Amino acid sequence: MKRKSRMKIFVCSPLRGDVAANTALAKQLCLAVINEGHAPLAPHLHYVQFLNDMVDNERLAGISAGLAWLAQADQLWVFANDYDEYSEGMVAEIDHALRCSIPPAIVYMPSAWAHLVPTPKQTSLPV
Repeated sequence: MKRKSRMKIFVCSPLRGDVAANTALAKQLCLAVINEGHAPLAPHLHYVQFLNDMVDNERLAGISAGLAWLAQADQLWVFANDYDEYSEGMVAEIDHALRCSIPPAIVYMPSAWAHLVPTPKQTSLPV
């Protein structure tokens, strides 16, 4: 029996705003991706360990580094209820994914996420 391979999932969710709540959510989303059988990457959890998101050049360096990793992903999973909730960094990630022909799942709510937040509306990306 052939083993199902794990997809590399780039987790796209906000950091700015309520940083503590958004960080906690991103951690839960990564765990949910693992529970779905895939390998998550949420660079906004990693780069803030040594870059200051409140300093513009450091924020841009983190976004740029995350985009370099995004090119290696199988999919981009965008977590937001609608387009108005996308942060500047999320928009950059979505644009880069589209340029790299990486399919973004604009609102993807696997069953493992159901306990985290209310089920969002299914939307499509305005292009």
